[in-house]
Amino acid sequence: MSRFRWLVCVAVGFSAGGSVAQDGKPATVFAFSTQALDGNLTEEQLLKAGGSDRLRPRANGVTVYHLYVKNDTAEVASFVAEINGGAVATATVADVDAGKWKRVKFGPAAPAPAPVVPPPAPGVPVPEPIPAGKELAAKDGSFPLAFRLLDKDRKPLKAAIKSELKAAGTLAEPSSYVVEGERKATVTRDLARVTFGFGPPKSTDKDMKPLPVETPAKLRLSFPRYGNDPKLFTRDSLSSLTLSAETPAPTLSALLGGYGSTLLAHVAVDGVERAFVYKVAPTATGDKQFAKLNDSAARVFPASGAVAVTKPVAAFPVRVEVDNATAGDQLELHVRRRGARDSETEVIKLGGPREERMWVEPGEAKGQGLAFATKSRDWVYPLNLADARGKIEVIPVLRPNAISFADTTPLALVVDDTPPDVTTIRFTDLVEDKQLEKGKPLRVSATVRDLDTGLAKTLFLLGQPGEDGKPTPDAVKVVGVRVPTNPKDKPDPLASVWTAALPLPADKRGELTLWVSATDDAGNAGLSEPKRIELVDALPPVPPGSKPGKIAGIVCFAERPQPGMTVILEADGKPKGTAKTDDQGRFTFDKLPPGAYKVTTARTDFSTGLAAAADVAVEPGQTAKPLLTLKKVPPK
Repeated sequence: MSRFRWLVCVAVGFSAGGSVAQDGKPATVFAFSTQALDGNLTEEQLLKAGGSDRLRPRANGVTVYHLYVKNDTAEVASFVAEINGGAVATATVADVDAGKWKRVKFGPAAPAPAPVVPPPAPGVPVPEPIPAGKELAAKDGSFPLAFRLLDKDRKPLKAAIKSELKAAGTLAEPSSYVVEGERKATVTRDLARVTFGFGPPKSTDKDMKPLPVETPAKLRLSFPRYGNDPKLFTRDSLSSLTLSAETPAPTLSALLGGYGSTLLAHVAVDGVERAFVYKVAPTATGDKQFAKLNDSAARVFPASGAVAVTKPVAAFPVRVEVDNATAGDQLELHVRRRGARDSETEVIKLGGPREERMWVEPGEAKGQGLAFATKSRDWVYPLNLADARGKIEVIPVLRPNAISFADTTPLALVVDDTPPDVTTIRFTDLVEDKQLEKGKPLRVSATVRDLDTGLAKTLFLLGQPGEDGKPTPDAVKVVGVRVPTNPKDKPDPLASVWTAALPLPADKRGELTLWVSATDDAGNAGLSEPKRIELVDALPPVPPGSKPGKIAGIVCFAERPQPGMTVILEADGKPKGTAKTDDQGRFTFDKLPPGAYKVTTARTDFSTGLAAAADVAVEPGQTAKPLLTLKKVPPK
C-alpha cells in the first residue's frame, strides 16, 4: 500500500503534530466540517456534524470543507475570517452568539486568468487540466495555509483568544475509509478465481470518519505485467466499482489464466494506484489466501511504456512506482553509467514517494465553503540524457528509511546515437550486373549490424534519387521481414538478415535505384549506399509446339579467355538480359525463344577500348556457340 501525507499548516500557535484537544474537540476558534449548517451552533452540534480542526481531503478529487468560527467572548459579536494560502480571502461572520459557532460563507473568488501551459517534452504525457483555485506551495512535505480571526474592523483579537490556527491536515489514506474484507484465490489446474471484498469502516474514532455518502470511493483491480507471465489473461472480470452507502460491501473479482508461478494483484482507490498490493503463489489447487504485501518497494519504467532505449535527449520521461512507503520517506533517483562508482552518480531528489499537489478555492459554487482539489500520482520525471552514451542505470532510493537494492527495481537504459550499418545487399533474381525484366518482383535481402541496440525495422526503397542522392518521397517502400537464424550456423550476434519483395513497374524501363533504411530501437536510422538496377524488356514467349534454344559462348582476347566480362543479349535492338563470364570466359543464356539475337561485350583498356559483337541465330532445341573476340576500338 502506498502511504503518503499532505500537511496543511496554518499560521502559528500550534505544533505541526495537530491541534485537536484530548477530547477531540477543536482547540481553537476554528473548525472544519464537510456539512454546511446554518445558524448559531453549540459545540455538541458541530461535533455531531463531524467538526474538527483537521483537514483530510481525499486524493485526486475535490473535497469541500466548511469553515466554522467560535465567539469566545461573553457577548454577541461579528468577526472577519481570513484565509491565506499565498493569496488572501476574507469573509464577514455577523452576529455570533456568545460561546457559539457559526459557518463562514465565502463569496466566489474573481476568476483567475487561464495559466499558460507549455507543450510537454516528446514522450511526456499531456498534463491534466489545472483545478480551480490557488495552488498551495509545498514546503518540507507540507502545504502552508493560514487562518486568522479578526474583529469586525479587521483588527486582531485579544491575545487571550486563540485566533490563529496551525493544524496538521492530512490527505486521507485509502485505508482510512476503505477497509478490506475477504480475499481469496481458488486455483484449479489452469485457472484462478480471485475475489476481494471491501467496505467502509464499521467503527470510527475521532480521527477515522465513516465514508461520506456524497463522496463515493472508486476502486479498480488490475494485474501488473511486470510481475506476471506475459500470457496472463482475464475474463469474467468485475474489475472496477464504486463504494458508497448504497453499495456498502462490494466485491472485486476476476477469473485468470496463463499466469506464472507468482500472481500479483493491485487495487487502486480514488486514483491512488497500488493502494492495496497482493501476492499469491498458485503452486497447487485449492483455496489460497492472498498475502498482502506490506514491505516497501520501488520500481522505475519508461513513462511511455516503450523499450528502455533512446537517443541522447534532454528529456526522457521515466515513471517511478513506490509501494508501502513510510511517513517521512523522501524519494531519490540515482543515475549513473553501469558499473560507475558512487562518486560518479547523479542524485535527483524528487520529494515524497508520490507527486502530490493541492489547490484551495474559497467560495466554491454550491455552498460558499473551501474546495480542496488534490492530485496524487506516481512521479514522472524527465531525465536529461543529452550528454549520456552507452548503458545507464536509474536506481530508486527511499530516504531516510532507505530500502535495500533487493527491494528496488532499477531501470537499465541504453543511450545510443549511432545508426545501424547496412553491410550487404543481395539480389535473389538478378545476375551481378543487376538487370531485371520489368514487371517481375525484385527479391532482395540485406544484412544489418547494430552495435548497441536491437533493430526496430528495415525499409526497402526503390525509385529515382533526388538532388541529394537520397530517395524521394514517391519511392516504392516495402517493410522488410527478419530472416530467422539457426544457432548451428553461429551467426554474428550483432547482425540480422532482412528480406523483401519489391514490385517493379511493367510499363517502364531503364535505371532505378535501391536503398535499404534500417532503424534501431533508439530511433537512429541508417541508409545504405545506393544500388542501381536496370529494367529491360522481357523475351517473347516460346511459340506453342516449339522448343527453347540456348546460347553458350566464350569471350577471349589474344586467344586467352576473359573472365568477369559483362555480355549483353539483344533482340530487335533492345536489351533482353545480361550475363557474366566465368573463369574460362564462358557465358550462357538459357530458355531462349527461337530467333535472331545479338550478343555484345566491351571494356576499357587504358586509352583504348576493347569490344566484340556477334549475330546469333537460335534454333529450336539447339545451342548456339558464338565466339566473341575482343578487338581494340580506337578512341573517338
